[in-house]
Amino acid sequence: MVGTKFGYDERGNINSYKLQPYEEVAKLETLQKKIEFLNFDLVNRSIKIPPNLSILATMNTSDNSIYFMDSAFKRRWDWEFVNWDHSKPLKATYGKDGVLNEQEWRNLITKLNTFIKKYHDSIRGIEDKQIGYYFIKDSVTAEQIQNKLMFFLWDSVFNRDKKPLLELLKVKKDDLVTFGDFTKLHNTFVKNIINFKN
Repeated sequence: MVGTKFGYDERGNINSYKLQPYEEVAKLETLQKKIEFLNFDLVNRSIKIPPNLSILATMNTSDNSIYFMDSAFKRRWDWEFVNWDHSKPLKATYGKDGVLNEQEWRNLITKLNTFIKKYHDSIRGIEDKQIGYYFIKDSVTAEQIQNKLMFFLWDSVFNRDKKPLLELLKVKKDDLVTFGDFTKLHNTFVKNIINFKN
């Protein structure tokens, strides 16, 4: 909605740029009054974002871009995995109704990091692959464990070699082909990590 005005020196070379508003700015000001409630400032091109804003999006794992997303970025978003057949994992048998308290979460993370370190040979960038206590900040639910923690393990930690997960879960290779297979074993996963001894 703005035009560019150039300044020239004595030789005819451009030496300055100045943005000039077009007549459309007047139209923007009229429109601005009509959408005041949206907190959009069309003239100055700014938007006020409310603190309770949530952004929902879908992503298909067959889109190559998901694998190029930085794992640090992925850790900062909540994920919900939807299996192709819409099947759901069994109800959680850990925590209180599938929610871990702070001590249970800390114990799980401590054991999980011990498990991850045991398989350091098959993990690239081991320091970035360990889990911190704030990996899941709010209540640690079965859904968060499946969608965030287990997805991170599947997609980032053990993305090159699933053998450690096969050993942990005590299943055959054909029983752990997809991430959907992994989420269905969340009860076994949590139980075996908590009981893990190096």
